[in-house]
Amino acid sequence: MDQTPTQATDTTWRSSGPIPDFGQWADHVAQSYTALTVRQSRSRDDLPRFAGSIAERHLAQATTLSQITAMPQDVRRRRGDIRSCPSESIFVNIQIAGSCKVSQAGMDTLQRPGSVMLLDARRPFSMQFDAPFRQLCLHLPLEGLSSKRQDITNSAGRILRRDDPGAGTLVRMATASGPIELTALIALLEEIYGATPDHRLSDDHLALILSHMKRHLADPDFGVESTARQFGISRRYIHRLFARTGTTFGKHLLATRLAAAHDRILAGEGCPVSQLAHDCGFRSASHFSNAYKTAYGTAPSLAVGQNH
Repeated sequence: MDQTPTQATDTTWRSSGPIPDFGQWADHVAQSYTALTVRQSRSRDDLPRFAGSIAERHLAQATTLSQITAMPQDVRRRRGDIRSCPSESIFVNIQIAGSCKVSQAGMDTLQRPGSVMLLDARRPFSMQFDAPFRQLCLHLPLEGLSSKRQDITNSAGRILRRDDPGAGTLVRMATASGPIELTALIALLEEIYGATPDHRLSDDHLALILSHMKRHLADPDFGVESTARQFGISRRYIHRLFARTGTTFGKHLLATRLAAAHDRILAGEGCPVSQLAHDCGFRSASHFSNAYKTAYGTAPSLAVGQNH
């Protein structure tokens, strides 16, 4: 069966636990990411006892997602840090609580909760936290990006405000429970930070794909691979199209199949569950039943009986 891989199987958060000593904290930050210079932003006498922790998830393609909770500090990637430890990677930082003054590529920005910031680890940057904060950090190697990587890194220092649709979608994807669909997340980053696309053409392509999907719902082998072949486009481009809508090809296909089955049940056809599953492209009646119950809150067998 043609399926879209999530490219993320690790759902475990590995926590450093509370780190009460700032020197240990600075070492731990550098070990978790790359060479960074970390300093307390104010005199020790002006600060309460330091506390910080990092909870980390290891995703596919050497990508990590971490949640950082800590007291005020300054974090810099200096030219000396870059020389001593080159890193072909980017940081995508999502501010959860507190604020951060960020500087890179000549741009100075105040990052507030709900906003997203992209930083290029190949260039100097600084982050100043003047109060306790919490931040999500996606650390992604450039090799995981497409040919648009230059366009994306040219956006270093650019902020997405919390009211930007792209920021909202990124936050939802990064904070979702369960496996993170890294392919879709990367596609969304490329859509947001890559070269400005022709959205009308993209919308036309998406409409064609959705129409094609509806015509092939009953085919259990239908999926992103066959769709890419049909239209002569790449899987990555398809992922970008669906990322703009805040979902993935696989999730939309499942929802569309379930909706088709739901409509037939409400129409009172009285069709056996196994036949419904087959007609809507499910290889397994049990898979269909479980997915239907999750989506509609009741087993399809009960729904058929109530509407027949």
